[in-house]
Amino acid sequence: KIYKNKSLQGTLACFVTCMVVTLFIAEHYEFRSSFMPLFVMMGGLIPTLTELFTPKSLDDNFLMPILTASLLFPIYALIIS
Repeated sequence: KIYKNKSLQGTLACFVTCMVVTLFIAEHYEFRSSFMPLFVMMGGLIPTLTELFTPKSLDDNFLMPILTASLLFPIYALIIS
């Protein structure tokens, strides 16, 4: 266990899966930039940290997509500007 009831394996699986999904979505929308590795890494890190530190009183499955979209969109906007 790395934090409360969260295992290292589950956290790494979340991180890798979210990175792969971010990469596929970026490729689908033809997002090409020298910042692509950073963008994909943030696409894995944001939901993983959300899942890891969300309190039991809140649903992490609800917060993960909301926080990820809310934080990745400004990063995307900064990259393309």
